[in-house]
Amino acid sequence: MGVSEPLAPGCLVEARVIGIMKFEDGGEIDDKIIAVLNDDKRMDHITSLADFGEHIKKETAHYWENYKNLKKPGTCKVLGFFDKEEAIKVIKECEERYKDTYLKKFE
Repeated sequence: MGVSEPLAPGCLVEARVIGIMKFEDGGEIDDKIIAVLNDDKRMDHITSLADFGEHIKKETAHYWENYKNLKKPGTCKVLGFFDKEEAIKVIKECEERYKDTYLKKFE
């Protein structure tokens, strides 16, 4: 969050994870990691979800719950916002799943 210009798809940036938004899209888990650019001085004060405030969470939830409404109304649901520790736990689970399901195909 807080990027003032769009990032190109597939680019790599150094980011600081601050939380996760648990999300369901069409009945499937599609969690969203929340992070800020690590070297952006405008984001130095943001170290947790609490630093964003409740309004940013409401805006974010509203966007994600409604972005598919023209195509498939009511298919997306925000399940809550969680701290950095939960985000890192989910990232590690994804890393393991990647190793177990994707990398093994190339062994």
